[in-house]
Amino acid sequence: MDVPFRVSETPCFFRRRWRSDWAKMGKALIRQLVENPEYLVRSERTIPQRFRVPNEAAHPMFVQVDFGLVRDAAG
Repeated sequence: MDVPFRVSETPCFFRRRWRSDWAKMGKALIRQLVENPEYLVRSERTIPQRFRVPNEAAHPMFVQVDFGLVRDAAG
């Protein structure tokens, strides 16, 4: 399958403290979802039957959290 847009990645190097803070924020965001019974019920409904897996684990094996970095008027 061809990707209809150009994919690129640029390596970025951030302070260790920032990475640590982002990791903590990512964990907090994920916990808000996987520990919320209402979210789990609603998200389960969105998965078509043909993609459901028997004996699926209660928590995802892999997750990804993307952060957008922006610059405000103060820099």
